[in-house]
Amino acid sequence: MKTILIIEDDITFGMMLQTWLSKKGYTVYSVSTISRAKEEIREHSPALLLSDLRLPDGDSLNLLKWMNETEEVIPLIIITGYADIQTAV
Repeated sequence: MKTILIIEDDITFGMMLQTWLSKKGYTVYSVSTISRAKEEIREHSPALLLSDLRLPDGDSLNLLKWMNETEEVIPLIIITGYADIQTAV
């Protein structure tokens, strides 16, 4: 079964995503910080990452940089509620 790691500090939104994806047949883990995400990536090697852009201990662009440095090859989808076109581009 494919696993997805959700990295989201909004507990309600994270649980909504986790519930929906679980109903679609995925195994879903959820964390709220980049540091916990790194631990989960090492431990579970998820098939996909869904990450909020802004997190309490940094942003998901830092996570992407870490993944490149450690040669983690996992698709990462960055989501955000902030309407910042410069960051999106």
